[in-house]
Amino acid sequence: MRESVAVAEGPTDPGPEKASGTATTGLGSGFVVWESNRGGRWRIWIRGLDTSDPRQLSPEEPGRQHCCPHISPDGAWVAYLSLDGGHRKYPEGGASGPLHLISPDGSGDRVLVTEARTYFENRAVVWRGPAELIYISADGRTLLLEVESGRSRQLARGALEGPGWLLNATLTHATTGWPSFSSYELRARRVAARAPLGGCQPYFSHDGRWGFWTAGAGGPLHRIDLTTRQISTILEKNDPRMPDGYGYAYFPMFSRDGLLFAYAASQNQHDHFRSDYEVFVAETDPASLELLERPVRITHHPASDRFPDVFLAPLPLGRHFGEAPFTVRLDPGASEALWVWDFGDGSSARSTVGEHTYDAPGRYRVVARQGQEQLSGQVVVRAARPPRPVEVSLPDNGRRVVVHFDEEVELDDPVLGFASGRQILGWSLGADGRSLEIELAEPFRGLDRLTLAGLADRAQRPNPMAAATLDIEPPLWPSRREGLVLLWETGEAANLVYDPELGADRSASLQATGLARLDRHFRMVLGGGAFYADSEAAAQVRKAPRHTNSLSVEVTLQPAAGWTPPGARIIASANRKRGQNFRLLQRGPRLSLSLRTGNRGPRANPEVELFEIPSDRPSHVVVTYAPGRLVAYLNGEKVMETDSVQGDFFHWRDYPLVIGDEWGGGGDWRGTLEGVAIYDRVLGGEEVRENFERYRAKIAARPEAQRFTVRARLTARSKTPTLAEISPYREGLVVYEYDVLEVLEGDLAAERIRVAHWAVLDGRILPMARAAKDSIFILTLEPFRANPQLASLYRSETLEPASASPLLYAPDPGLG
Repeated sequence: MRESVAVAEGPTDPGPEKASGTATTGLGSGFVVWESNRGGRWRIWIRGLDTSDPRQLSPEEPGRQHCCPHISPDGAWVAYLSLDGGHRKYPEGGASGPLHLISPDGSGDRVLVTEARTYFENRAVVWRGPAELIYISADGRTLLLEVESGRSRQLARGALEGPGWLLNATLTHATTGWPSFSSYELRARRVAARAPLGGCQPYFSHDGRWGFWTAGAGGPLHRIDLTTRQISTILEKNDPRMPDGYGYAYFPMFSRDGLLFAYAASQNQHDHFRSDYEVFVAETDPASLELLERPVRITHHPASDRFPDVFLAPLPLGRHFGEAPFTVRLDPGASEALWVWDFGDGSSARSTVGEHTYDAPGRYRVVARQGQEQLSGQVVVRAARPPRPVEVSLPDNGRRVVVHFDEEVELDDPVLGFASGRQILGWSLGADGRSLEIELAEPFRGLDRLTLAGLADRAQRPNPMAAATLDIEPPLWPSRREGLVLLWETGEAANLVYDPELGADRSASLQATGLARLDRHFRMVLGGGAFYADSEAAAQVRKAPRHTNSLSVEVTLQPAAGWTPPGARIIASANRKRGQNFRLLQRGPRLSLSLRTGNRGPRANPEVELFEIPSDRPSHVVVTYAPGRLVAYLNGEKVMETDSVQGDFFHWRDYPLVIGDEWGGGGDWRGTLEGVAIYDRVLGGEEVRENFERYRAKIAARPEAQRFTVRARLTARSKTPTLAEISPYREGLVVYEYDVLEVLEGDLAAERIRVAHWAVLDGRILPMARAAKDSIFILTLEPFRANPQLASLYRSETLEPASASPLLYAPDPGLG
């Protein structure tokens, strides 16, 4: 066999692993590396895919911990970080230390960079090729390093929040330790930030097509197509393919070629520093990242084994993928002597080169024999099918229509046409080969239908796509996107704003603090907390209106019932100690706008009373200002206009942007809020009316909230976790069991219920986490399954199984 990979000859595992009796994994030749604390300190360990003996790879280094292993594309090196001291949770700003390289056989350990940084959890390096890697410097910059020369160049400045950006190998996307999967613009060497998805531990496939991450506590493990932003599942939490109850999955990583998937899992234990996580590896299809076989367990040890990476050595005859009918030509690259071929589907041949056509989908092992020599290869044949459109996007504020497909397509002479007759200037194949880009004479407005014909995939025998008609519907709200500076519709929306400086879409990231959270419709729920916008978004809110001397603020809100604040901040670009750009406030039942239009004195920050708003229903509010003219709208109707405010935006400064309070606190607003849009232009009355109608339709389409109010006695409690135990999360739920004493509102027949309460928010243990058994509470509840915003959160549920008790959710974190 012409396949071998050398692995370390260091210390072997003392006992539990060997006693497991695991021999070959059947995954091929290669190796797995991972972090393990089985020796007391975190070290990098290694195991060959075809042997049962794990070995410590990184050397002993007193007082230091080793993390973040990542294998070079050719399998020649493993990069890892050496960190000072020990941690019981991930340092919030990331951790830094020397970046090492070591050979898989344990030789050649050297410091490559004196100080590099994790991106928050334990990922630190992306290999761009065998000779180049991307890492984050100690000061948060993203650098591309030439391994041999040691020369580096900057790819991106430090992230405005967090330890820094880690870019993918194709230099198209970036992420921090939270799964943002933002676009990287190489021309500008900047990142067009996207809001993070729920979960943690994001990373990229080497070919640049996919991102993947842990989407919730213990799973599922998800992937995202970086072009279409379509999300799908690699492995479910408690996936039935997992052996021995190891369904609590974390730390995903694909091999460089996408043929193997490594991760670690526990038996429903979360603590990343103490729980018994074991490493698993599964074969995958590199085109889809779908698992081809059940995962194989690699480690058997009670210590924590986590953050694996895996390398698969090439087969002598290669690995080949295609759609049926699929013809392969396998060349042993040796002499002209004859080989005996077994193609794995019952066919055989005797020839110098193995050429064979597979008609049926399946996985086939190919073997060529010549005397005592034997070579192997693999062929995976997929079912033949035509390409399928999966997404339509309208980039550049609707100046282009882009149709995305699920595979690469050919566009020899496509037939394109819009039902409206709108003019097409031209079309082209996207750089990824999986998209059709249509250039329009005018920006896209309204609804339309696009007819497509004349497309096929790139299979050996092309599969033509039948003529298709696609409905194209721009985002419902806002009705026009010109001049958008910030957009936050709801927490699950894309919330994209086109940035002409970058030539790309970006979105604001809002960080909840205090008791602020999202409800079942992904609206902000405020009262005792706020949402802080990222620094880039706050800077754009300052810069754009200052340039145009115009501002419009749009929001849909509903104050808390029976609440009359003396002066609560709804949206504030301000610093309590230093000043403001603007504040949208509520004083009693009325809204006001305070706006900086001068430098100093009583006229520099005029405050204008706007109108009264109700607390029993949502209100759509728009306030516009250009020098000398301030106009306010309520539910699409103009209700006030004044010329009492004079001045411009020249004196605006770099202040934080906060929703629900202001920087420095002291102005909490209470209620629900959504549909936030800030523009650097004045909206006209007709546009305001259209925006109101569209948002009202969005709200009307929502299903009614099912709620119950009960008086109940607490009978059993799940364990309240510590912050260290739920790291990296800073919020979490805990499940309690109750006997229902009385149903005060709603139709609830159960006599015993289980309720998920907020136990931790913003890193703070809440009073409900200390509730005493037999306490009686009045609880307002919703079905847990009706609250998708909770899907990615940590949930402590250590009660005995009780399938008959429905799981409900208590939205109020202030109980207890």
